[in-house]
Amino acid sequence: MIPTIESSGAWLLHEPMSIKKGLQNDEQNLVKVASKSAIDLLRREYGSGVRRGDLVVALTPDQPDKSVCKRLIGFPGDTILRDPLFIDLDDPDSQYIQVPKNHVWLAGDNLTNSRDSRSYGPVALPLLRGKVFAKYADEFLVVNSGTFV
Repeated sequence: MIPTIESSGAWLLHEPMSIKKGLQNDEQNLVKVASKSAIDLLRREYGSGVRRGDLVVALTPDQPDKSVCKRLIGFPGDTILRDPLFIDLDDPDSQYIQVPKNHVWLAGDNLTNSRDSRSYGPVALPLLRGKVFAKYADEFLVVNSGTFV
């Protein structure tokens, strides 16, 4: 079996719809992962690195041997609604969290069936492994901008 995430120039293996379900091993679909440091990834002010809404690969805080592919939705200092699927009407303010310094908030695309920051909290920057920038399928290459090659 090919490792899901390799140490450099890694390829992330997944099924066509696995972004919503979690990572699966399927050698016919590959996602190239950028190998950049976590600090470089957060240089959003300069038009480089990751931006809100990008797919990233990270290790989970509660299972650091497990890699996940999630959407980055919160940067340090952002205020995030913990779980948009469950709002406590008796105490709505308790539903918000401010992302701590040197952390990000990750969410799965399938909110009803995803283990993400709602489960394990903010993710420390050193646990970020890279940004998904392309998906390779048998017949085409899709880069992060949605362009087919």
